[in-house]
Amino acid sequence: MVNAEIGHRSQRYAGTPSTLRAARSDAVCWLADHGSSCELQSDVALVVSELSSNAIEAGAGEPYEVALDLDLLAVDVTVASSCGPDELRPRAMWRRPDPRSPRGRGLTIVSRLSTRVTVSGPVDGRLTVTATVADPHRL
Repeated sequence: MVNAEIGHRSQRYAGTPSTLRAARSDAVCWLADHGSSCELQSDVALVVSELSSNAIEAGAGEPYEVALDLDLLAVDVTVASSCGPDELRPRAMWRRPDPRSPRGRGLTIVSRLSTRVTVSGPVDGRLTVTATVADPHRL
């Protein structure tokens, strides 16, 4: 981020679906405490949920970490998790989801809500995804 940082938060969660509610809620409460708009809170909750769900699935039950970096205009949502070397295809090989399948839309949703999405790894068995979500009231 290039703007003055307002705050940073990082939390580890057990790699189980039961932690998704806490990850979303923790992010929203932290953003609310820092005066973020309801729209930004809602967008970040969805991004945290999608990225965390992917982390749980790819991490095969290993803990994952959600970090938020808030500045004046946006928040970087970073989710890091364990990932086997075969878990991630190169981005050029990503496909559109099969319209008959209920799966495969998470990163598309994240991309639509974000101004930038970066995927790093896997490096040393860790995969990191960062999505920058702009606050529509501060653009």
